Amino acid sequence: MSDPGERGTDPAAAAAISEQIALIHTESYDTPVKHAVTHILDDLVVAVLDIDLSLIEKRMIEFGKGELVHELRHAVQMAEAASFTAVVERATGRRVVAFASHTHIDPPFVAELFRLGPSTAHPAEPQ
Repeated sequence: MSDPGERGTDPAAAAAISEQIALIHTESYDTPVKHAVTHILDDLVVAVLDIDLSLIEKRMIEFGKGELVHELRHAVQMAEAASFTAVVERATGRRVVAFASHTHIDPPFVAELFRLGPSTAHPAEPQ
């Protein structure tokens, strides 16, 4: 189900993020995540999850109400933001300063984007 990512600064952290975020998604939507991959690139963490839409979501889309599916999924993602953030902070040892989420309907996948605060190993330069 999960893949540590091809370009990560920490493959173990990327794998842990993929696994934990996929678990939260599965619990939130009651549908399994088909595949998850996370990339850690400097101050950016990107988790991409291949998902299946639920039967009701598929029916809503067929009925022309895809925007409602987007709205509901966005609301759920924001409700889970603290859980997702905790996963990333635990795995990277860094503070998350911003979180963004997007669900794509066709093909169905979710992108979770986290911006990390300054690393203690590389503190921000004074401006």
